Amino acid sequence: MPKHKNKAAESTPDSPSNPTGRLLFAVIIATLLMAVAGIGWFLLSSTPTPVALAPAPTAQPAQARPVAMAAATMVDEVQCQGCHSAQVKDWQGSHHQLAMQDANADTVLGDFNNVSFKAENETTRFSRKDDAFWVNTPGIDGRNADFKVAYTFGIAPLQQYLIEVGEGRLQALGVAWDTEKHRWFHLYPGQGVNFKNPLHWSKPSQNANFMCVECHTTGFKRNFDAAKNTFDSQWNSLGVGCQACHGPASNHLEWTQKKGDLIHQGFDVDLKDKNATVEIETCARCHARRAPLGDGYTVGKRLMDDYLPSTLTRELYALDGKIKDEVFEHGSFLQSKMFDKGVRCSNCH
Repeated sequence: MPKHKNKAAESTPDSPSNPTGRLLFAVIIATLLMAVAGIGWFLLSSTPTPVALAPAPTAQPAQARPVAMAAATMVDEVQCQGCHSAQVKDWQGSHHQLAMQDANADTVLGDFNNVSFKAENETTRFSRKDDAFWVNTPGIDGRNADFKVAYTFGIAPLQQYLIEVGEGRLQALGVAWDTEKHRWFHLYPGQGVNFKNPLHWSKPSQNANFMCVECHTTGFKRNFDAAKNTFDSQWNSLGVGCQACHGPASNHLEWTQKKGDLIHQGFDVDLKDKNATVEIETCARCHARRAPLGDGYTVGKRLMDDYLPSTLTRELYALDGKIKDEVFEHGSFLQSKMFDKGVRCSNCH
């Protein structure tokens, strides 16, 4: 019996063996080639559409910026008087100017006319020899000896005296002159302060190089040699002068000549800064009970970069906030409503 082929298998529309399928296949290929050719022609022959650019900004003159200067140095403050005569007039005769002076007939206020003062089982005698002022008092070994007064310290309500004892040391005498009652008095009455006591004038706790002179001079450097246990203290000038608060003035003097746009007119600190902290902490360097952390301070830095202020302790303050010891102004001022409202030192002073 003859076998018949399946026509569906024999010929399909998309089969190459079918004439219709071959024609359709050729048409598809031709269309694809034309499409590719057209895209290529478009890409090669077309030119980019120009893009409108924003006009170049008009050149503006550069704004002058403050010039940062090299580190300033201390100058002779006589140079300040030419431009700041009114301020100098107010300063002359002030507690700041007279904070520390050479001991001479014009500066010593105490009675050195061979008078004696006895306290804490020690006798101190005050006298003059030629132009010098001397005290005879127990020294570090408890024996009386003659000591020459080197400097006066303050003017009111009391005046203390600094004694040179060698190795660059300046010691603050424990007997002071009351400039209001005109009498000698002991700084630690009734406390048994003799040569064995740490508070005796000859002991390290009364060393003026470490504790005192920095705030009574301008441009002070302690210069302590730990290996030799000696001092070579230096200062720019005695008393609290312009640069003690405003900072070294060499760059300011340069500004006065050029009138350039220097930062703060050549000073590192602007005491008129809108932030009252700048002024308050500048004053606090001396008007605070604090311990120094190094050899002096760096102008422009914060207070606690160079000092450790005393905290509120029962030794310094009573429970109601009243002062019990020599705390100066800063610690108490920080607790006040004035400080909380933004009042600064110069608002009153």
